[in-house]
Amino acid sequence: MNVLFIFPNFDLCGYKPIAISQLISLMKKQGHKVRLFDTSFYDTKNIIQNRFWIDNKIIGEQLLDFIPVDTSQYGFDKIEADIDSIFIGLLNEFKPDIVMASVLSPEALLTFHLFELVKKYNEDIPTLMGGNHCYADPDGAITNKFTNMICIGDGEVPLIELLNRLSEGRSYDEIKGLWVKGRNDNVTRNLLNQYYTNLDELPYLDYDEYDRRQLYRVFCGKVYRSGDYTVTRGCYEKCGYCITETANILNSNKYPLRRCISAERIIDELIYLKNRYDLNFFRFQDSSFLSVSIDWLKVFSDLYERKLGLPFCIDVSPQTVTFEKARLLKKMNCVSVSVGVESGNEDFRYKTLNKTVRDKSILEAFSHLNRFEMRTVSFMLIGFPFETRADINDSIMMNRECHVTSPGISSFYPFKGTRLRKLSIAHNLFNPDIEPDGVPLFNRGTPLLYNPRITQDDYQGIIRTFILYSKLPEAMFGEIKKAEKFDDNGNEAFRNLQAYYKEKFLQPI
Repeated sequence: MNVLFIFPNFDLCGYKPIAISQLISLMKKQGHKVRLFDTSFYDTKNIIQNRFWIDNKIIGEQLLDFIPVDTSQYGFDKIEADIDSIFIGLLNEFKPDIVMASVLSPEALLTFHLFELVKKYNEDIPTLMGGNHCYADPDGAITNKFTNMICIGDGEVPLIELLNRLSEGRSYDEIKGLWVKGRNDNVTRNLLNQYYTNLDELPYLDYDEYDRRQLYRVFCGKVYRSGDYTVTRGCYEKCGYCITETANILNSNKYPLRRCISAERIIDELIYLKNRYDLNFFRFQDSSFLSVSIDWLKVFSDLYERKLGLPFCIDVSPQTVTFEKARLLKKMNCVSVSVGVESGNEDFRYKTLNKTVRDKSILEAFSHLNRFEMRTVSFMLIGFPFETRADINDSIMMNRECHVTSPGISSFYPFKGTRLRKLSIAHNLFNPDIEPDGVPLFNRGTPLLYNPRITQDDYQGIIRTFILYSKLPEAMFGEIKKAEKFDDNGNEAFRNLQAYYKEKFLQPI
């Protein structure tokens, strides 16, 4: 079978999704031919219809989160090209038997557009959508007239069975984990429970089909050849702003967190990836890298130190960070740890966000990481329902108390499938009618919920000064307050503070 995968990305971040890399490898092992259509380097703003969207690299530099890096030699700039003609040319050349896409919710509109082109080329080619969007909005995904199937859950078992049945000309309507739309638009909603647990048995990840530019990652003022990897799948938390809770419910709360058993098996794969793609950095994409046991981490860290030693960065939940785990991270050459905090107000975090983490755990996590002099990042969100300026100030003070190296700030978005979306709509704080074809308009810098206490202009000012408040001396707060305003005085104040911050804090590691 000829399988065409779509990577409907519109963010220049040097990211290779684990799901796509894994499924490509598995399908090749089964004897199928696979190609990948990567939209990352095309200008797709007219297709995605998100008037708020700003590329993560650009907004990261604007918000003083990223060190500006000259990447002109790597060809990272998006090109204005006829993406439709390019895609149809690939269809003509490769002649796929099926077209698949792994999709995050903001990418759904772009995926539907490409699926439409598939159907115009040959309406008999089946199209399949997987990824988080199928947890978030399965009905919206399957009822789109250009989508034939969706996969809800891990794809290893159902997609291989689907390809086998297609190649043999057999019916595939009853495959567990798939919703299949018939010619009369009736949908067969098969049983889910599609979490894959035998991670040690999977073949090594395959990056061969990606655009070569996806091997490069800009990180802390440098450009690395970077690999994407995970040692776990899933997450045990039930945060109200995240799709994970819905995913776990759809899978009957079985195996919400899956781990590889063999540390040796993972190290062998990492060595393979390093050598095959000439890597000098790893980005572990686990929801919470330290959710492994201390005994497992001791074995893994010893092997990683001796056999690899490449710098890497991770994300963690604060309650998983201990002194011993921090020590092992340092031993392995971990250079950056991003900690999920979201809000600095414990009561708000518990009651509104359903993130059951105490302030004490957050403070201790950063204390352990700072002791070993690793770069720390705090994931903070603003724009939540019922939020006050005092809640935001608590987040700022939490960053200051934790001595965070690089405070991170982003806007909350009420994604489909999350409890906070339901809450936001129920209280008339969010109008879903603004979403084109039901696809979210997420962007990092503009909260879209109505807040009677905080205006949109106020939010814009808070976002652009959040890192300044978190890092600069309190004696400068008056000047930072001026920089919240988008008038001549405010813009001048921001430019001056921006230059000061870049000089004092934005340094490569």
